[in-house]
Amino acid sequence: MDSNVELWQVPISVYSTMKVGFMELWDKVQEYSHSVSRGKSDKQGVTGTFSGLLYCADCGYKMKKKMMKSQGKSQRVSYTCGLHAYYGKENCTTHTISEAVLESLVIADIQSKLQLIVDEDKARKAFLSKKTGIRASQGASDKKRRSEIEKRISELDTLTQSVYENMVLGKVPEEVCVKLIDKYQEENKALQTELDTVTARLDTINQDECDVDEFIRRLKKYAGFEVLTREMLIELVEYITVEDVPENRNTPRKIHIYYKFLDKALPDKRNALI
Repeated sequence: MDSNVELWQVPISVYSTMKVGFMELWDKVQEYSHSVSRGKSDKQGVTGTFSGLLYCADCGYKMKKKMMKSQGKSQRVSYTCGLHAYYGKENCTTHTISEAVLESLVIADIQSKLQLIVDEDKARKAFLSKKTGIRASQGASDKKRRSEIEKRISELDTLTQSVYENMVLGKVPEEVCVKLIDKYQEENKALQTELDTVTARLDTINQDECDVDEFIRRLKKYAGFEVLTREMLIELVEYITVEDVPENRNTPRKIHIYYKFLDKALPDKRNALI
């Protein structure tokens, strides 16, 4: 676009596109700034792929990047428990894991989720089940109960109005009308409280559905990916916990990947266990 063109000369469609693009960029910047991973750059100004995203599964402390010497002049990157690295073995064990191994595990897990969304409806149900748990089965009964409550509140409003009119016209003794109105108002108050609770639960389920849809939308962007990038991790992953190497070498080592929009966010970015 010509830098001398005034904004009022830009077609509305182009301006709208510019505005949407800016808002998407703004949202992404805000998401990155609130992420558990602020990341640390090295002397060359490069931020590691997993920087800030890894936590020790036992103490909850962030994992620290470590350069390991290998054969020849090359070095391989690994991560170790930060508490152990800074304060010694009396506080926690190393939990050391190489970046290459970690990368292969994360790639495999993301690819398994990409396989799921081949059948998007099935994947959506699976993700919702994981995210909502018991709330999913409660949703149907809550919707039914909300309809019942709203219907009864409407009936009570009609009854209250009818009793009030009969009292004004003198058709029913005033003391009887007052008792009936008080009774209806008491029931109405209890129903309003229940309605607020039910509505809040349904709003949560609706938000869960929006979260799952957003995760699937983001996941689709990386269909067929071959290289794991930091941008991909920031968009998809909330954080990762690394368990220590088990004493029995035949026991699988557990790496837990917590995904954005599917798993609960960290309440404390400094420690995954708080």
